[in-house]
Amino acid sequence: MPKPAPNKYAYQLNKQPTDTIQRFIDWVEKEIGYEMDPMTAQLSSALRISFQKSEDNQSHLRQRREDLANNKVQAKANRENAKSAREDLKAKRAAKAEAKAAKPAAKAQKPPAPEKAPAEDSTASPAPKKASPKKAAEPAKRVPKKKAAAALAEEF
Repeated sequence: MPKPAPNKYAYQLNKQPTDTIQRFIDWVEKEIGYEMDPMTAQLSSALRISFQKSEDNQSHLRQRREDLANNKVQAKANRENAKSAREDLKAKRAAKAEAKAAKPAAKAQKPPAPEKAPAEDSTASPAPKKASPKKAAEPAKRVPKKKAAAALAEEF
């Protein structure tokens, strides 16, 4: 059977928590009420720097930096695309406004239509005048419900 590889941090398991670690444990318990295992606190403190230097952590940090850089590039491209779209929209609106303003000017430039000459036939009788349209009867004004109810009550 192969021998397991020796763990280079195993020696930390035999160390007792230092005075500083013990004061840290007391402080954590006092501040947040969490009871911390002294050996866990000792190992965490002793191995933190080794963990930060480890290849696993460093590759993770590199990947995270690359992802952040890619996100920044993508965000910049998105902002530029949005800016371009806003400028295109402004240009379209301006062109539409110019076209709308040009229409009344084009109508004003048209020559007036020639007037029709009156008929020379003297035997023709003048056209009858058109009757003016009668105004539609205005709808009766509605009486508010309270007044209508009071009027009905008076009748009875």
